[in-house]
Amino acid sequence: MLYQSPEIVLHGNSASVLRSFQSQPLTPTAEPDRRARKLRRFIDGNDGQVGWSLDAVCQALSLGISGAHAGRLFKRQFGIGVRDYAAGRRLMRAAHLLRTTSLCIKTISGNLGYRSTADFSRKFKQEFQSTPTDYRKNRFTA
Repeated sequence: MLYQSPEIVLHGNSASVLRSFQSQPLTPTAEPDRRARKLRRFIDGNDGQVGWSLDAVCQALSLGISGAHAGRLFKRQFGIGVRDYAAGRRLMRAAHLLRTTSLCIKTISGNLGYRSTADFSRKFKQEFQSTPTDYRKNRFTA
């Protein structure tokens, strides 16, 4: 018998997953977990800026679980990892700021916690298939 590696099927990017969350109220899976929902509300309230220590966030929110356990609960509850969800929220916030403000791209990327504008631009283009500059320009022609 030969080993056959599992097939991974991608159904969109994190932006499409986030858009589906925005159009739906918080609906628990078969096993509702208040800790995962509390963590999601924290991420949403901070525009995806969780910081580098999920353990510290769990402690600050008094979840009573480790960061690793919170990550597993979050993924089971919402179908996306904490870091991916947070990164998607940050990019959605960036898109909103590009559409509604005249802040320079460097300021937006810095305010959202990106270490460099190049890193921000690369990730933005991966999500929206457009550079931040082109995205901003297209809001006037759309």
